[in-house]
Amino acid sequence: MLHLFVTALLVISISRASVITRETTLNTEERPLVGWPYDVEVTGERICAPTPDIPIQGLNLSAAEQAVLPSICWQPDVAARDSRTRLQATSGRGVPPGVDCKVVQWCDMDNMCTDVCEKGSVFVEPWLDHAMRTQIKLTRRLPFCYATLLGTHNSGIGIANGYGNLDEQFQQYFKYIKWVAGDAPLRTNDHWLSLTDQLNLGVRSLELDTHWVEGALRIAHCGGFHSNFDVLNSEEFVLLYLDDQIDLSLWGYVDLLLSELRSVFPEDWIVTTKDHAAHANGTWPSIDDMSAAGKRVMIVSSTDYGASMLPLIFSRNTAGPGGVCDWTEPGLQVWQGQPECRALPLPFPGETMSGRLYRIGSCEILYGPFNCDFLWRPDNAPILDVTSLPDVTACDLNMPCPDLLTPERSAAAIWSWAPGHPLNRASSHAPASTQTWRPVSKLKALAWKLLPWLPFNADDAQCAILSVSDARWRSVDCSQQLGGTTVTACRAGGNDSPQWQVSRGAKGECPQGLHWALPRHAKDNVALRNAASEAGAEAAWLPLSGPAWDLPK
Repeated sequence: MLHLFVTALLVISISRASVITRETTLNTEERPLVGWPYDVEVTGERICAPTPDIPIQGLNLSAAEQAVLPSICWQPDVAARDSRTRLQATSGRGVPPGVDCKVVQWCDMDNMCTDVCEKGSVFVEPWLDHAMRTQIKLTRRLPFCYATLLGTHNSGIGIANGYGNLDEQFQQYFKYIKWVAGDAPLRTNDHWLSLTDQLNLGVRSLELDTHWVEGALRIAHCGGFHSNFDVLNSEEFVLLYLDDQIDLSLWGYVDLLLSELRSVFPEDWIVTTKDHAAHANGTWPSIDDMSAAGKRVMIVSSTDYGASMLPLIFSRNTAGPGGVCDWTEPGLQVWQGQPECRALPLPFPGETMSGRLYRIGSCEILYGPFNCDFLWRPDNAPILDVTSLPDVTACDLNMPCPDLLTPERSAAAIWSWAPGHPLNRASSHAPASTQTWRPVSKLKALAWKLLPWLPFNADDAQCAILSVSDARWRSVDCSQQLGGTTVTACRAGGNDSPQWQVSRGAKGECPQGLHWALPRHAKDNVALRNAASEAGAEAAWLPLSGPAWDLPK
């Protein structure tokens, strides 16, 4: 056990040294400690034996391994206890707090197990399922460079697939390292939930790591994704973002990557660079237009392999036919929310919904005292979570890609329907035949039916309003007398016009030259709320009605 531990510590030390070498502009609180032994020891109440007393007799340690021995906090009594009891992982850590799902165990070949959510079993509240499908339908109508697709960072690296299964066990080794607090966190999985559950939570942009490892090209869970995509999302469109290595080109494996992709997806499903070049002036069509042509997948690489990647893979870094919407990935720390909705500083000028595609990811992996970027920090702030997601969502950031997606975080990316609405969504509490999730919590389903936001009779005609107070949509009885002034949402010009006017006439009636319209995206929704507010209204009638709540053409 000691030899394994010393080797692991060596790996950490080498990684730490590489960070020290490349990071030259860190803030003081982020700057790694330097030198062996390290300048600071975080031993707390631990009493460490002198280095010469560490029992290394009989171990064939390399010079590099011997160099890390001064950093080991050897505690004979603790080591003897751990040797008798073996380090144990805590069961249940793979199920995120507050999530309803069918709990199963994921076990490795050594029978080390973690409780996780069974693939496809996470319960999605009916209002959330309907709201995210509404937003997906709306964004599919926009030119691709203006579409907003909820994504995830390192989508396939999830505890549901075994990543991080031994984290709780290995975390217990931290007490043997002088410069690491014994209770420092260790989390090597980006996600709790499977790709299936991520798709059920509205994700339409998946990031897959692509690397050459141990003599094989490995695309994180690409094979499993193929079957999920085919069965669960027959009418959907998904963007695959490959976080891959430039070495694949140097080693001559790009052709193998293309072959692997063809084995997973029929080539006629894939949007190609030739498809893009065929459009007038190289403009991007809408996702609906691409889907109508039989396209269901678009693949973008973080690395530009040149002509060898064409025509199946687009590069995020290339201008012209092989590139995608001037793809830009600023950090969340330079993001400005409403009303600016832009990233600073240069080279990321411009606002969202301007034709430039913005993607922001956040990582929540922790390596003890190091964060995801291997900086000496206890966290990865800022991150995309329930606090920050509403802000980037209101700005129509094209691809917010958080870690640790849950139903709560998915709900934070909703800008349309308010929680619990539309109230009389017909049979939405039952899973559709194309979904595998099921409502494991009957109490939650019942609570949804009895939500007291607004009284209603399921037999009454239901209409939709936008509430000025929070810009969210709600279902109301069409004949209900609403407090305050309720106006009609009227748009000047065609559906592409950003101009809103509100009418104080009868519900659904607009002045000549205007038409009753629905917001197309989040910024459009905010603009309607502002127009209604400036008119002194408390709500605006929307062109939606139950029980189907179909979107207007």
